[in-house]
Amino acid sequence: MQKKNIIHVTSSNALSLYLISIAKLYDKDKYNLIIGCFDELGPLNEELNKLHIPNFNIPITKNYQYLFRFLKLYRLLKKNNTDILHLHTFYPSLFGIFAAKLAGTKKIVVTRHHADYHIIKNKKFHSYLDGWTARHCDVMIAVSEWTKKVMIDHEHVDEKKINVILNGIDPLVTDSTKNKEWLRKEFAVAPDSLILTCVSRLFPEKNLEVVLHLISKLKKENKKAALLICGDGLNTAYHTKLLNICKTEMIQDHVLFLGFRNDIGDILKNSDAFLHPSLGESFGFAVLEAMSLGVPIFASDIPSVYEIAGKDIAYFFDPISITDLYNKFTQWANDLEGSKERIAKGVKRYHENFTFIKMIAKYEEVYGS
Repeated sequence: MQKKNIIHVTSSNALSLYLISIAKLYDKDKYNLIIGCFDELGPLNEELNKLHIPNFNIPITKNYQYLFRFLKLYRLLKKNNTDILHLHTFYPSLFGIFAAKLAGTKKIVVTRHHADYHIIKNKKFHSYLDGWTARHCDVMIAVSEWTKKVMIDHEHVDEKKINVILNGIDPLVTDSTKNKEWLRKEFAVAPDSLILTCVSRLFPEKNLEVVLHLISKLKKENKKAALLICGDGLNTAYHTKLLNICKTEMIQDHVLFLGFRNDIGDILKNSDAFLHPSLGESFGFAVLEAMSLGVPIFASDIPSVYEIAGKDIAYFFDPISITDLYNKFTQWANDLEGSKERIAKGVKRYHENFTFIKMIAKYEEVYGS
């Protein structure tokens, strides 16, 4: 059987476990794989090179260079006799469809990784273009039923064209020698303090203010808790805002902003609980990571996270209510046996529904259809 040539294109050169897992698990007997991004050389390229996966970059710094993106991608598609172009994120999807149609690419697949972000931000033209890309690709993949609903209700995309394929993850790499004592020592956390963790970019929609106020409330009640926030976005305006809240609430010694970490698995597995206060998500990868590791989950009650965890697994709270979060936190602390049942259900649900192998298999069904 002749191999099909497939190219994935995304926007950022950040180290994407999603794309790295695709690079590791794709069927090498069926496909020749290339992965590219609309960015400078970076961590993604370094990791792909280690895996011997061909990759490319199409960086721009000025708006007038958008035409350069289109032409370079068109030439790459023609040169590689591309059978399938799989596009991710906004700009690659937009430019990729034009380039692929001109190049005669046989199948254009778009995965929608965001849901209602442009709607919330009142970016009407971006929302229109989201709908346009969905209507002009050959196959549209939504990463959740919630994302599909947004596309149907707000972008008027034909329901029959949308394939819902839930994201999967590889099990996070963990070091068996790193236990809770390691975590306490690594970040100077007191022996009698709870360790709470957020895995989140420092971005306003992530709503991290509410977890800072939880730490403040716990402190006022003489309940010791340390908060570890792992994710990009240090030295931004939002980071400054969060630091000011810490100063006002006098919790600077209880909150650590760790930036990007490559040991998220070790941090999560040794945490007492995982907090996910986001105001909106198309799919909560961090929730799934915590669920797979058997960590108690506190999550904002938004549709996409319900799809992953469900109310019998996560403790859901109103993301704008510190009182609701505190009440759910108290419920957990007073019923640790019930928490163990939730954890077991979460681990089971991960293995049944959210492994990367399952996701890749569904992708390949789409490629072959």
